[in-house]
Amino acid sequence: MDKKTKQCSDNPETTDMGNAFFELGKQLHKTWTDMDRVFPKWPKSPASISTGFHSLDRIMGGLRPSELVVLGGRPRVGKTALACNIMECVASGKAMDRTPFYRDHARKHPVAIFSCDMSGTSLAQRMIGSLAGIPAYKIETGFPLSPAEKKQLVKAAKYLQGLPVFIEESNNITEIFCRVEVLKNLHGVECVILDNIQHLRYHLLARRGWARELNAIAIFLKSMTLELDIPVLALSQLACPRDISSKPTLADFRDSEAIERKADTILLLGRHCTTPVEAECLDTHLAVVDVAKNGNGSLGEVELTFDEEVIRFSDRF
Repeated sequence: MDKKTKQCSDNPETTDMGNAFFELGKQLHKTWTDMDRVFPKWPKSPASISTGFHSLDRIMGGLRPSELVVLGGRPRVGKTALACNIMECVASGKAMDRTPFYRDHARKHPVAIFSCDMSGTSLAQRMIGSLAGIPAYKIETGFPLSPAEKKQLVKAAKYLQGLPVFIEESNNITEIFCRVEVLKNLHGVECVILDNIQHLRYHLLARRGWARELNAIAIFLKSMTLELDIPVLALSQLACPRDISSKPTLADFRDSEAIERKADTILLLGRHCTTPVEAECLDTHLAVVDVAKNGNGSLGEVELTFDEEVIRFSDRF
């Protein structure tokens, strides 16, 4: 036994291995420090940033640093609208009901959004109209507005202008990584939103098939959250099953399994009124967010109210 011990101690490869192990005391100190940031009953603020929806926060725990959150849904259920509402809340430090975030988070948080699905101008128009409570068709078509509506529009524009939101239109994942790093260093960006994953590109693997390209994109997204220590909310289009009356599930990620594996949290957005023959179809404002995967919290469904006319979500109590 002594001979074996001497051989190990004389071997330079094994002596360097000591640096690869954590001392329990040091690890416990780090763990305790992290816990001190999380528990809201303690004097300090929680590490996570609220989504702005109280019912959703109660299950998923908000947007945590270093975590990749995927918001999946079928076409035209309101994924971009929900992401914009979350972005508005995070950037303002206020929930959808205008109550301030908890403790030190009751402040403005810089947010970067990369819109691959629509132009920055269209996204800004949608946000202004949504906040002002003006129907989307009036904003898009230039429909004559009443004096009261014009006043609301100007008020909403001024409010949004004061929020630290940075809109980019790039879909190159390596370029996005670099831009987020610059935005964090220059402006202290604390949250990133990507709309959407299916429109992102990793040009080095573009000719080797979508599966390999998507796997590289998923790795880049997760690496970005870890290296920059910020939450990333990425939108994903779900495949439509043969039974379109069924609610969305994790199985709908069959064309993008790499994203499902890398995500820390997966939210599935569904609206019963968009599927045929449902008892709840009579409630056209009902939207359901299913927390289908949560590495650090509970699972369950949350009901929200969606006003399709002004493209805006709210808590449903």
